[in-house]
Amino acid sequence: IRYSKIKEEIKKENTMKSSKKYSNLEVFILMLACVSLGLLIGMRLNKAKDAKEDMLKDSVAFDIYKDIQENYYGIILDNFEYKQISGMIQGLNDPYARYLEGNYALEYKQELNNEFVGIGTEVQMTEDKDVVFINIFPDTPAEKAGIQKGDILVKINGNDLIGLTLDQIVFKIKGKATKKDVDITINRNGEYMDLTITKENIVPKSVTVNYLKDDSIAVVTIKSFTTKTLDEFKKIVEEVKEKNISYLAIDVRDNDLGYISVASDIASLFLDKGTVIYKEKYNNSEKTIKTDKKKEYDFNLAVVINNYSAKASEVLATALRDQAGAYIIGVESKGDSTIQKMIELENGNIVEYTVGRWLTSKGTSVGSDKLLPNYKVTENNYDEKIIEAFNNNI
Repeated sequence: IRYSKIKEEIKKENTMKSSKKYSNLEVFILMLACVSLGLLIGMRLNKAKDAKEDMLKDSVAFDIYKDIQENYYGIILDNFEYKQISGMIQGLNDPYARYLEGNYALEYKQELNNEFVGIGTEVQMTEDKDVVFINIFPDTPAEKAGIQKGDILVKINGNDLIGLTLDQIVFKIKGKATKKDVDITINRNGEYMDLTITKENIVPKSVTVNYLKDDSIAVVTIKSFTTKTLDEFKKIVEEVKEKNISYLAIDVRDNDLGYISVASDIASLFLDKGTVIYKEKYNNSEKTIKTDKKKEYDFNLAVVINNYSAKASEVLATALRDQAGAYIIGVESKGDSTIQKMIELENGNIVEYTVGRWLTSKGTSVGSDKLLPNYKVTENNYDEKIIEAFNNNI
């Protein structure tokens, strides 16, 4: 305000006395006044910044925290301060924000690294609350013990599963320690069997392949975009290339987990150097993600999606659709255009919240402009639609 008044006064005086000339002393005094005023403004801006940083200490939440520390009649748990984080996350009104503690944090990190301690199975809870084994990973304790797809898990360590959530049941089988036994009871077509299985470190494949139409089409399935996925994917695609197959479908159904950067790296394998893969939009900045290497593979492409294909899967699908002419096969994807930041705390817990949005290479959002298929699947006829998509070229 003071600076503005000085400017107005100088302008007014110059207008009224345009012919007046200032001495060197007057000019020096005026310059000194402006410099002093600038320093004063800078000091006030720094004070304002410091005040903003100290705001949390002066907040109601801090006052209550301090009061509890001083006056609570009881024992305050060691992780008391971490409990406040859960409240902050809930207050964000962000459906993708979460605070994961203990086993939940451990499970999430294991999934991102595509490894876990357990017996080597995937389970699913039915509408009748039965816990069914839906996948048995090869060469794992579960396979060696004879567990089969469709078996129903009835007991763990002699205890019924009634009232437990699926996550709670899974955590009873998984854990941190290897070479530890778990006793389970399974029901196979009405026959009950008790099994003792030793848990091991399980590293399942995140990428697999199968072939259609007399091995003329390769279908590479990506279950999640983990730290190991890119290397696994390249290894399988090299095998496909050696078979002289020209048609490659990338199946990302039910894939809603993993790193966007890994999906971007996979997309870049099929794109020319400098091609836009996707864009990132933050509060005060935008970033365009482009390929930085020359194209490694040249296939006729398709991407297979469903309602549970999200985020990294959608980044891959839209990049290959827009920049490599890939067909999209399946049903409408989930439509998750968010970018999350993950923070791992000293105690191993995880904080995750939304920091931005990603856009397709064309600047659209799958959150509003949904990712729709060129070939829509009905009655689960995915293989048929994959063949149909490539049919004119085979």
